[in-house]
Amino acid sequence: MLGHDEYNGIGRSIKYFELEPFITMDQAVAEGGIRVFYLGVILDALTLAGDILTVAVIDPHLYDELFANAAQNNAEGSVPTRAVPFEEQTLVWLRRSGRLSPGAAGALHLSWTHRKILIE
Repeated sequence: MLGHDEYNGIGRSIKYFELEPFITMDQAVAEGGIRVFYLGVILDALTLAGDILTVAVIDPHLYDELFANAAQNNAEGSVPTRAVPFEEQTLVWLRRSGRLSPGAAGALHLSWTHRKILIE
């Protein structure tokens, strides 16, 4: 997505403080342009996988800047991307599409439920 090689713990470590877009993202967190919220912890009863649900709210102009040149391809193939509005119809479509993990569906549901607090 960001056009960087996969970092898998083998070889050189990531120097976030020297690499974009991480520099800009760190600065934005410090200045309030990115706000991260904890939504809860879930346990998927079928897989017994646990997820810590979080959401990052990014100011629109910063989002456009950070992801203007998002990679469309990487070593694993193409990465289909498109922006979708954060609105009820989109969330219903995503849930019905079957493309979401239980954790992702839960995070979206909680984000929508608490959207007024998150977007303040």
